Amino acid sequence: ARALGITLLSMEELRSRGIDQTLQDAIMALSARCDYIILSLDLDGFSMDAAPATGTPVPGGFTADEILQILAGIVRSKPVPLIDIVEFNPTLPGAEKTFQFMLEILGVLLPRG
Repeated sequence: ARALGITLLSMEELRSRGIDQTLQDAIMALSARCDYIILSLDLDGFSMDAAPATGTPVPGGFTADEILQILAGIVRSKPVPLIDIVEFNPTLPGAEKTFQFMLEILGVLLPRG
């Protein structure tokens, strides 16, 4: 990843640095290198409180507030022409809650007007 100029952070590192600072650093690093951002959101990386209907939940994942804050910062910085949301399993408990959270995510990401 380093050879490609990609910085990897654990959730612990991200939270200790702070979401705002980490987001600002990432946007500054991308600003000179790209005109837009393509997002792939894996619901497995979100907390069970935010997205319970996923097959491989990870303890300590992004909270709903954290991910919405990050996504709002991204769309303020660059256009987001492509959004991919994966790992939603509507047959699992909490499917309605997860679906509503995905709608909230899209509400942040999609242009209004």
